[in-house]
This record gives sequence, structure tokens and C-alpha cells, in this order.
Amino acid sequence: MAAKDGINMLDVKVRNRRSILELVYQEKQIPRKDIAACLGLTPAAITLITNDLIQEGILVETAKKESSARGRREVLLEINASKFCVIGISITKNHYELTCTDLSTKTLYHKKFRTIDFHHDAGLILPAIQSTIQTDILSSSVIGKKKLLSIGICTLGLVNIDRGLSLNSYGVFHGSVDLGAFFREAFHVPVIVTNNIVSCAHAEAFLQNSSMQNKRLLFIKYGPGIGSALMTYDDYFNVYAYDAIQLAHMVSDPNGRPCICGNHGCLETIVGYENIVSEISNLVSPDFSPELYHAWNDTTPEDNVYENTVTQKMIPVFKAYDHGDNLVSTEFNRVLFHMGTAIKNAITLLNPDSVILYGEAFEHRKFRNAFMQELSAYTKSQKVNFSDYNMQLEGIGPATTAISLFFLSGGAIPE
Repeated sequence: MAAKDGINMLDVKVRNRRSILELVYQEKQIPRKDIAACLGLTPAAITLITNDLIQEGILVETAKKESSARGRREVLLEINASKFCVIGISITKNHYELTCTDLSTKTLYHKKFRTIDFHHDAGLILPAIQSTIQTDILSSSVIGKKKLLSIGICTLGLVNIDRGLSLNSYGVFHGSVDLGAFFREAFHVPVIVTNNIVSCAHAEAFLQNSSMQNKRLLFIKYGPGIGSALMTYDDYFNVYAYDAIQLAHMVSDPNGRPCICGNHGCLETIVGYENIVSEISNLVSPDFSPELYHAWNDTTPEDNVYENTVTQKMIPVFKAYDHGDNLVSTEFNRVLFHMGTAIKNAITLLNPDSVILYGEAFEHRKFRNAFMQELSAYTKSQKVNFSDYNMQLEGIGPATTAISLFFLSGGAIPE
């Protein structure tokens, strides 16, 4: 389409449709006149665009309410959430997780599958995921007549979100993998690929909805490693507004252990579960920390194919900490100090409006309280809160990025 005065009119149309869809989604139900007032568009333009969205089945006119003006009743608009669905795929070293939701994030399907038998071979993992989606979701009664709009994928490590590439997954796959191309070709819908922490951060803000408006978010996940993402501009719906940041690779001890990134003494080498287990293993004995010694040596941890051995070993470590084990308490005091310092520095440098803490470590009340006490010595603790969705975002996260992608397109429905 020709540009007028340097503005592509198609881009303007997409942007206006996107703004309307995001506003309706945020408000749940809203009359046309309020949309016009909020977005600064003319009532005629709002009527034209919303009528198109209704005809396409994306919006529906719903319950009417009394208007303050002369008792007139006005029509409300809402997203036709149950007509459409998205799929989220989370891929880690040991498993992949599939989630299918409607546009309200209501879960239609959720299940984990092990991948350790595939030996990190994308040539085996991706076709297995494709087959499961086709069999368990698209060819079953899960979605009924719902239209699949998009797919969101998250994985570990470095991702090129614009090209849909997993560049370095730190052991999930061997080398770079074009996840976007594979799933676009398989299902003929738009696909977005993100880092797993970006996916969680987006889901946190997306599910909080309007409470995150105009807030710059720093999201920190702890356990088994440490990861973080920053909302780089005030657009919490937009998945492209989030960047993974390398908090884990801030140097915390210049004389410390070598890190996989090539540096020495990164935060990850101090607070990561693998390091904690290693440090404690060198000292634990029947006489010194007997509870932990017997937990590690006298019993076999329950075989959980979705977790790694280090995560399993941390379960009795947290129990020992709860029971006041001196060895574990000393190690956790060191961990808490370095984490508190790193997060204080991150807050000073990045100046977020809100910091959200997420992860399995924060499921343990004593550790959570000790962490907040440590952090309060360095920064204003009112900025820092724990996630309202702790241990729920890995599955729902990529589904929210898929919904975001649909809104960014202005509600373009794939053929």
C-alpha cells in the first residue's frame, strides 16, 4: 500500500486494531465511546474498526448496561476468547511442556513429556513435539472448533527473537536450531520464539494485566540457576518489550570459579544449585550435618524424569536449612549475601519500577524471609515482590507470548 506523508496506511490500520484489541482485553468489557476517549480516535473510526473485528469474530457485543446519560443502555465489547486458541511450547534439557489456552488464558490442555531419551537431538525432539500437538491437541476434542492463531515457544539460553532461532540453548539442543521455521512450516501459523526467562516475565506482566501498566519490570528467577529479564519500555503486552539480561554473569567474586561464559566468579557460580551442592558435598558427614548426609546417602530420590539430579539433591538441603542445619545455614548466608548485592546493583543500574522474584527457592518460607531481610539492607524493599504465579509461568508463559503476537498483528487470523 502506498505511503502518505511518510506513513504507511496499512501500518496505521494494524496499529489501531492492535490498540483497540489490547484495550478491550485489558478492560474485559468496554463501550465504543470509552475506546475512542482512551485512544484519541474518532467515534467513526472506532465504529468502523470494531465492526470489522466483530465481523471477523474477534470481538463480540455483549451485556448492556445503563448509561449515565438519560438512562440509555450502551453496548459493551469484549474479546471473543472462546472462539480461538494458542499453543505454548516450553523446551528444557529434560522435558518439553505443551499448553493450549483460549485467548483468556483458560487452559484447555497441559502436559509434560520427557526428552532425555532424545539425547538433545533437535531432529528427534521437534518431530516428537509436532506429533504430540497434532495427536493430542489439533486432532482431538481439546480445541473443538476453535481456530489456532499462533504458537509461542521458549527455551533456555540465547535466542534471536526476530528470526525465531535458538542460538545457544546451553545443552537443550546441539548447536543453533531454527525453531520458528520448523513450527511455521508444520502448522502454518505465526510462531514466536523467546528465552524462557523472557517468557516468564512476559506472562507475569500479562496475567497481572492493568496493574503492570506504565511500570518497568525487572523479573528474576532463581532455581536451579539464576535468570532475569527486563521490560525495556512501557508496553507490557508486547513480547518484544522484554530483554533477557545477564544478571547470572555479573562478576561477584573475581577470584571465584570459572563459569561456562568464560569469566570467573560469576553470580551463577556462587548461587546456582550445582555450586551449592558441590560446596556442601565437600563437608557433609554423618557427624557434621547428619540429616543431610543420610538424605543423600541412605535413600534414593524419587525418580522425577522432569527434574535434574541437582534439583533433586536440593530438596533435602532446603529441609535441612528449615531445621537449622549449621552447614547449610552458613552456605545459604553466603548465597544470600551475593544475591542481595547483585540485585541491589541491578536495581541501581536499571531503575525498574517493580522487581518480581520467582522460582522454586522462594517456595521455602525460611529462605524467602531470609532473602528479603538480606535485600532490605541494600535497597527499598517496597519495590520487590514475589510472583503471584510462582511455579506456574513456565507452562503458561509461551502461550501468553503467542497471544501477544496475535495482538501485535492487529488480530490477523491465519488462513
